[in-house]
Amino acid sequence: MANGHLDVNVPVALRGRLGTLLEALEAALEEKGIRSWRVEKLPGGHITPWWLYACLDKRAPKLSQVQFGETVHQAVNPTPHLWCQGKSKHLEEGARILRDFLAGETETRVALASFDGSAYGPEYLSFAAGARIRRLPAPEEADGWAFGVRVGVLGAAAGWFPPEFDGAGL
Repeated sequence: MANGHLDVNVPVALRGRLGTLLEALEAALEEKGIRSWRVEKLPGGHITPWWLYACLDKRAPKLSQVQFGETVHQAVNPTPHLWCQGKSKHLEEGARILRDFLAGETETRVALASFDGSAYGPEYLSFAAGARIRRLPAPEEADGWAFGVRVGVLGAAAGWFPPEFDGAGL
């Protein structure tokens, strides 16, 4: 079965993060328990100096291997995009991972200030200024609070925080 290739365009809202998206994808894969690794590559039309590989099925590590990259390739697709390459069965899964990742990153914001949620209870988030926070639908009445989870923190629990801390409540 031959390898296929699929592009997933980067939303306009995330284009300021070009050059860091592949690294964020690597962290997202790790959070999901998907084994991934980097391979250095020769210079070319890609944004990062490495490609990201992932094994999508532990029972068939070689067959389920998918390669990811971040690029702007004017001749093929002038829109900045992430791409995946792999065998057809796992290519669609790789593309779904990219689409879900980009959708989640669109909902991710950077904390404008630090917040110590421990003063309010265990169901509140704590984070430093600059932390990445993904807003989530509130499980109950929000009562003026935002609900989300820290991005890039393994095993992070979701919790409440003041909406003005991520800029969305301003």
